Amino acid sequence: MGKPSTAPSRLVRISSGAWDMATAAVRDGGHHQSDGPGWAELTQAGIALDNRVTAPWREALAVVADPEIVLRITATYNGISGQSTISIAGARIVCVQRRRAFGSTADGAVRITGTEPAVEVSLFSTDTFWDGVRRILPPLPQLRAGAAEATAVLEADHGVDDATALGIAANCTSQVTAELAAHGSGTPTIWGGMWAVHEERLYSIRTRRVDGRAAAVVVPVQAGHLAREIGFALVGALAGPVQGGAE
Repeated sequence: MGKPSTAPSRLVRISSGAWDMATAAVRDGGHHQSDGPGWAELTQAGIALDNRVTAPWREALAVVADPEIVLRITATYNGISGQSTISIAGARIVCVQRRRAFGSTADGAVRITGTEPAVEVSLFSTDTFWDGVRRILPPLPQLRAGAAEATAVLEADHGVDDATALGIAANCTSQVTAELAAHGSGTPTIWGGMWAVHEERLYSIRTRRVDGRAAAVVVPVQAGHLAREIGFALVGALAGPVQGGAE
């Protein structure tokens, strides 16, 4: 018996304008009167049929419009920055990713050099949560490894020295930031984390209070740490208040 599929139940790439049109149509009850190129694109992608958004996509867009939990991930790799918004409601998950190109100026500053006109939208479920998330991360095993691969929380109980930390920040192969907001009654629950891959090693970048001030600490961690921390944050957000990103 083969392994169950971990691919998204649906995966499309469409223009930002067409996606915005679908979002607006669902706000208006799922109908749209235009027969322009944007609607034709939605029809070709299977998101719309005739003048109406199809039922699976109405459900997906309802998750985007009113999520219980939102996980935002920004990942840089090879001059590309991928910005993903992952909306969760019940067992349904919708991930919308936008990509931008970036480069460095002569003085070392980072600037955006281009924006991809398309968005990638994937639908999956909580049963395949990490499989859905890992595919929008850079193709590095340190980042895509599952939580079970991290046999220990940290590889060291202290951060690297300042010179090493600066070298990692300036020359890392990839950097990932994640922020989770759990919506409901009262103030949203917030958790955040940051990681970098440098010379094939994964590092967690966290903050600690030093002499009353927040200071960045770069700690080596095992592959799978990213999945482990995001998973814990998600469980915590479902259960109650979460504290993260600082020690």
